[in-house]
Amino acid sequence: MVGPDPSGMGGISRVARLWQLGGFFSDFQIEYISSVAGGAGKLRSLIPAFLRFTYACLIGGRTVYIHTASYNSFYRKCLFMVPAVLMRRRLIIHIHPSYFSQFLSSLGGAKKFMARFLLSRAHAFIVLTPAIKEDMSRLFPGMPIHVLNNPIDIKGMENSSNIERRPNHVLFLGWYMKRKGVYELVDALGILRKENIEVRADFYGTKEIEELRSYVAACGLSDVVRINGWIGEEDKLKALYSCTMLVLPSHTEGVPNVILEAMATRTPIVSTLVGGLRDILRDGENAVIAKPENAEDLGQRIRMVLQDDTLAGRIAETAYREACDKYDLPVVKIRFKMILDSICNQRMAAE
Repeated sequence: MVGPDPSGMGGISRVARLWQLGGFFSDFQIEYISSVAGGAGKLRSLIPAFLRFTYACLIGGRTVYIHTASYNSFYRKCLFMVPAVLMRRRLIIHIHPSYFSQFLSSLGGAKKFMARFLLSRAHAFIVLTPAIKEDMSRLFPGMPIHVLNNPIDIKGMENSSNIERRPNHVLFLGWYMKRKGVYELVDALGILRKENIEVRADFYGTKEIEELRSYVAACGLSDVVRINGWIGEEDKLKALYSCTMLVLPSHTEGVPNVILEAMATRTPIVSTLVGGLRDILRDGENAVIAKPENAEDLGQRIRMVLQDDTLAGRIAETAYREACDKYDLPVVKIRFKMILDSICNQRMAAE
């Protein structure tokens, strides 16, 4: 199995780490090869990973399972697909972004040929949502495509320290980039302040930190919004249990782990309904939905949750039940085994 370093900060790294902790690698006899290390020097880590992978294929590895995102992540994974195809190994591609089909359609020339050639020789795709399955089915008719939810460790995220929620406290977790909607969130908090609604916010993340801090300062909201760096798992759990709500105002998303973590901790969610979130969240049932790129609407949705404890409690409890039923590690592990059995049995029958 090829994917990013499980200790890394990205979404696929988080999935790999949970699989590792959940016994996926040991129970299914998976040799996991990190295509890139969590820190700098990606090329330096890619070369030994490729050599290790090629050797594993040569000495008898029959199934190759590759996790991929788009753009640079996909181009790196193509390096691993080539020997898998040449050595006629069973190739499974696990596609994580909701916009992967759009990425493929945007390619031209040699990149388009390479992507179509390699992907068409896979034995199956695994995707995160039914919508992604539909998109990929249109591009690769007849390809077996299976839906596998991202996992969450419900038991590992219990509130064992009995942390109490602070009133009027908003939490954001993720990358500080415009497509994550962080600037609309700052603007929404500014709108609430002008309306004399008491609110505080903690942002935890990485990428473009100083740019966002400068924007907060320019808006005169430094006393309302704190822009923090990335935090570890223990501190993240405390942040989730101590906030009033998690807000994720992204312009585009796959299936973000932070949403599953909020569901697992009974944290009320305010989010946009983009990408893979369309298959997870429902307005007024397990989340409150805001319009993308609309600070005024986002502020209104945040205000709804701040002022309606019954609403906040209802959506949080519904989300928690769904997390237990659909996304808990043991549930996903059973589904993973069913998918592997299906792919392997289908291939054996064909042979």
